[in-house]
Amino acid sequence: MNYGLSELASVLEKHKIEYWLDFGTLLGANRNGLFIPWDDDIDISIDLDSLDRFIEIVEKELSHLFDIRVQNREIPLLIKAKLILKGTSCSDSSLEKLGIKADNYFGFSIDVFTLQSSRDIPDYAIFFLNFIVRSWQMKYVSIFREGKEASSKNFKNLIWKFISVVPYNLVVTLLKICEYLIYSSSGSRYRYSLTSGFWKQSFLKTDIYPLETINFEGRQFSAPRELRSVLTIHYGSNYLIPPELHERETHSKDFQVASSSFFAKYFIHTY
Repeated sequence: MNYGLSELASVLEKHKIEYWLDFGTLLGANRNGLFIPWDDDIDISIDLDSLDRFIEIVEKELSHLFDIRVQNREIPLLIKAKLILKGTSCSDSSLEKLGIKADNYFGFSIDVFTLQSSRDIPDYAIFFLNFIVRSWQMKYVSIFREGKEASSKNFKNLIWKFISVVPYNLVVTLLKICEYLIYSSSGSRYRYSLTSGFWKQSFLKTDIYPLETINFEGRQFSAPRELRSVLTIHYGSNYLIPPELHERETHSKDFQVASSSFFAKYFIHTY
């Protein structure tokens, strides 16, 4: 994955598309300049306005390395992009907990998060919007469910049943209203897209720009200007302390790499 990230960074830098390491990748870079051993993907972020050009350039120059998956492109605040290393596959643990089977959809990946200007919204509004976002997520993933209950807890089962009768278009309409209320080109904050799961976290743009550089796996990559501030928002003030062994969870499992994959030489086991 580090090779894939290095190639991606080189292309983005050549075309002057600003990106920065984020989440677990940024945390590992800050702790010791290395990939966190129990992490299983790479995280970068870009401004939403750069996404179309980002996709165009990756498709043109890096299609031999990545399969590009873009979800919800028609609803910008819900957009989510993944670059899957070609010839790799895995299962997503979080989806399996919801009773969703998505074989061959995932693999070793670079997750691409998008941010855009946002208003500074009050806590009560976040509480209300959180219900709408969760409703959309549950409605969306229900398309892939196989009749399994999300949980044995009665409350969660009732939520699933309620969501199942709400028209999908109604939920999308509510989300578009949320987009109008939250995101604004003149907003003072910087916020992730709603589907990322981190949309409640916001920064000042001066926390991100102008970008700095940080060493990661022997190469310099772009990083937020106020790195400590960003990591504190993500992980709390003790972010430099690794979690206990029982708390070190991975997102995915059952990784496989085809022997024909370009990346096979970097792995021990192939099929």
